[in-house]
Amino acid sequence: MTLSRLSVFVGDKSELLKQFCSFKLRLFRKMSSILSPLKICVFRNGDRNYFGKSFVVPRRPVKDKEKEWDQLLDQITDQVGLNKAARCLCTPVGGREVRGVEELEHMKKYVAVTSGKFKKLP
Repeated sequence: MTLSRLSVFVGDKSELLKQFCSFKLRLFRKMSSILSPLKICVFRNGDRNYFGKSFVVPRRPVKDKEKEWDQLLDQITDQVGLNKAARCLCTPVGGREVRGVEELEHMKKYVAVTSGKFKKLP
């Protein structure tokens, strides 16, 4: 189908070009949001005086998601300075446990829990 035939359905050629460009822009924004890295802030469980440590978590297709999650928890253990290995991350409000990288959200805060339960601060 040629551009002149499409103009019958869409209107003029400039309108078709505008729609095509807006489609490309929407597609680019969606793809860049999928592939852009996550920035999170992690706190120690039950420590009021710790200001938190920022982490950049890349979003990339991975075959072994459990291995990636374990590597992230190891990195958090080292950089946050925990005495024991971090077992999970929880949300500071409500203490909901995060089970994998795919559940992390951009620019959110999390609490690294080593052993025991999440300690809610007053």
